[in-house]
Amino acid sequence: MLDRTAELKRYQTYIDGKWVDAASGKTFQTFDPYTGDPWALIPECEKADVDIAVEAAAQAFESGPWASLTQTARGKALRRIAALIEKHAEHLAQIEVRDNGKLMSEMIAQTRYLPEWFYYYGGLADKIHGAVVPVDRPQHFNYTLREPVGVCAFITPWNSPLMLAGWKLAPALAAGCTVVIKPSEYTSASLLEFMRLRVATPCPGDDNRMRIAQEEVFGPVLAVIKFKDDDDAVRIANDIAYGLGAGEWTQSVKRAHMMAKRIKAGTVWVNTYRAVSFLMPFGGYKASGLGRENGTEAIDGYLQTKSVWINNGPGGGNPFIMKTAS
Repeated sequence: MLDRTAELKRYQTYIDGKWVDAASGKTFQTFDPYTGDPWALIPECEKADVDIAVEAAAQAFESGPWASLTQTARGKALRRIAALIEKHAEHLAQIEVRDNGKLMSEMIAQTRYLPEWFYYYGGLADKIHGAVVPVDRPQHFNYTLREPVGVCAFITPWNSPLMLAGWKLAPALAAGCTVVIKPSEYTSASLLEFMRLRVATPCPGDDNRMRIAQEEVFGPVLAVIKFKDDDDAVRIANDIAYGLGAGEWTQSVKRAHMMAKRIKAGTVWVNTYRAVSFLMPFGGYKASGLGRENGTEAIDGYLQTKSVWINNGPGGGNPFIMKTAS
């Protein structure tokens, strides 16, 4: 009896810059909805694969080429992705059609329009900035920074796989985050095909593990931990699940700003501590909470955005074909 799986296109998953099979070696078939026939094999990833992917994304976020890119360089990288999608829009649309059964007219419109997200957020990448806040305290110079949250996990649906992945991927990369994407098991192929194209285009401190150093201790207790240099101090400060506030004492202006940027905490006090103001956002990183109180950011959690489209021109045409500005 012939092994029909030998005739199927075989995909791998992309983790830590390498194409790999699922850790278990298992695959599953993806079907052409028009014919009902299997056409490709997709790696059947499980918890072990997710753990590896998340760890790799965390390492890429903390160190390595991506972490060292300037915001302008990130923008250029996104624009290269946009140009890549433009070049291969028809091929990607064909994969979409084969995997989810939609009409070519709908999917080619989507893949031709998708680059706009990467161009837009590529341009926005180096426009992300904080602000100098005229705080109500004399002899204080206060400012805010807008920083990436870290590793982002995306779960995307079957109906427009690349388009909906792009909506999330472009702003996340522009912000400086790293990403782990779990596409629908029914339509995984187009995202893996997109990654094939993308890859083909060159684009110590044991004392810190003590419980007192790993918890938010709201009490008159001070833990003293030795460090070798600035890098070691940052590593110790960030090696904790919490990030509500941090304090820094220095006479070096350079060190003050450098450490404030590198320490992962919602507030960094320099040569002061526990100062608050209604003008300055307050909240934590990591397990120290979500959202911000105080400042203009505090009201964001109580507002939601409504988009209203009004067509003052002729009829809207086919609603299933992506509308563009032209």
